[in-house]
Amino acid sequence: MSTFDNNGRPSGPRAAAAPPAIRALSPGPAPPRPRAWLWPAIILGLLGGQVALSAIMIYVASSDPSFAVEPDYYQRAVRWDQHSRGAELAASVAIAGATADGEREARFTIREADGRLLRGAAVTVVAFHHGRAAQRRQATLTETNEGVYAARLPLLRAGLWEFRLTIQRDGRARHCTLVEDVAPASGRR
Repeated sequence: MSTFDNNGRPSGPRAAAAPPAIRALSPGPAPPRPRAWLWPAIILGLLGGQVALSAIMIYVASSDPSFAVEPDYYQRAVRWDQHSRGAELAASVAIAGATADGEREARFTIREADGRLLRGAAVTVVAFHHGRAAQRRQATLTETNEGVYAARLPLLRAGLWEFRLTIQRDGRARHCTLVEDVAPASGRR
């Protein structure tokens, strides 16, 4: 039989055991639960970081001005025999000092295999600095003297330049490639 005190609480021999049971059933602060969103957030964060790093690397790789893809590479390889006929020609280049607008006159002397100057040809040039091969300059050369063809080109950078000449004469196209170490323009480094 249960007895109660004046406040309505159980009393007697069983009263000592009752309070712990009552305390255990009473509402209190809940124990901390693990956050269910933490691991998915970590995984999504790592995947997002990988996508961001990949995008940055693609941008850096594609915006490098030193990188260049050779235009018409396959066609040039197929026509290598035609290109090698240009070895019949001997060419040299002389680069003048820079003008006020930064352009420089490039003079090409072209000789046949037997040493005679090549006259009356239609000559074009593609010029590029080896450090910036994607920035190509093209020009049509005019014959200034017998066997000497010239054009003004914006050769602003010092260093190795490649000049690819295409020489058309008598219905025949020949190619010649020159590599020249161009000195800095006056007043430039």
